[in-house]
Amino acid sequence: MFKSFILFCVALVALVGRDATAVHPTAQLTPRTEAEVADRQRFLSHSHRLLAACSNSEAGRKLREQSNLRIAAKLQELRASRRRLDAATVSAATHKTNLANVSVSTYPENLFGDDDHPKCVLAPETSKPSYYVKGELFRKNTAEDQAGVSLTTELQFIDVNTCKPASMVWIDFWHSNATGVYSGVVGSAAGESSSASNVSTTFLRGLARTDGHGLVAFTSIFPGHYEGRAPHIDIVATYGGTYQGDNRTHTGGSTIHAGELFFDQDLITEVESTSAYASNTQNLTLNEVDEGLIEAAASGYDPVVEYALLGDTVEAGIFAWISIGIDLTISSNVTVAGALTANGGVQYR
Repeated sequence: MFKSFILFCVALVALVGRDATAVHPTAQLTPRTEAEVADRQRFLSHSHRLLAACSNSEAGRKLREQSNLRIAAKLQELRASRRRLDAATVSAATHKTNLANVSVSTYPENLFGDDDHPKCVLAPETSKPSYYVKGELFRKNTAEDQAGVSLTTELQFIDVNTCKPASMVWIDFWHSNATGVYSGVVGSAAGESSSASNVSTTFLRGLARTDGHGLVAFTSIFPGHYEGRAPHIDIVATYGGTYQGDNRTHTGGSTIHAGELFFDQDLITEVESTSAYASNTQNLTLNEVDEGLIEAAASGYDPVVEYALLGDTVEAGIFAWISIGIDLTISSNVTVAGALTANGGVQYR
């Protein structure tokens, strides 16, 4: 019999009632006031009750079965795709991963955590998005010409109020390149490029909408590091608004959550040893001293994605996944670093 489990993870930001800085060049998080600490504790307590109810519901049981099937199928698809792509240059390859036997009978807590150690719930003000640029292109493959380890990240969003998949949610997905530089911004701070033309670049940024199963997947490269921050992916979720078909982007809607995804330290170490990342001259910040991850862990939650290698080493590619609980009734203000327009990038600071 399956143990009951919690589907929801990643410490997303519910930026309720205040603006959040879109960039953090000093990589320091703003200390909480006593009122904010109290609000956060009330939020976490309420979220635990919602998640416990979801885990024991019929909807929760169905979701765990569907998730196991989906992940097994996705791994098979990605491995097959990798074999086809490498067939011309690789004569033989074995593809062993620690998730080779994923099936419906796999314990859900191996994928999503258990009742005592859920991956996480929504935590207000856990972190602030790095270098958020609005108006990015509607696309799921954001790699462009960036060198690095191929990464496919699958996200499933669950409405904590209904315990069902959250469909029609717009997800901004972005991160730095192998040398720790973000597209769309210019400046002298960590993570920024000093080239003025970088403001109009779009690499490793994309926007997509969740489907009827609350799913969305992005193809990019493994994020590099920059001063003061461990490698991570930033996400902003927006509900409602309009898809602008002519320029392939989205406008309007209510920003409901923002947050960060992290990676296992051993995986980071292995990726950092590959050629594209070895040229990164910025100091590597370990997970154990990254303030965003520390804050999430201090609350009893784990914001690190699950993953499997598509081959024997990271060079073959990585498949990562995580489920994210969101509250569609929350509306938040997130200050942005800039915007991508029909005439190129515009920086707001």
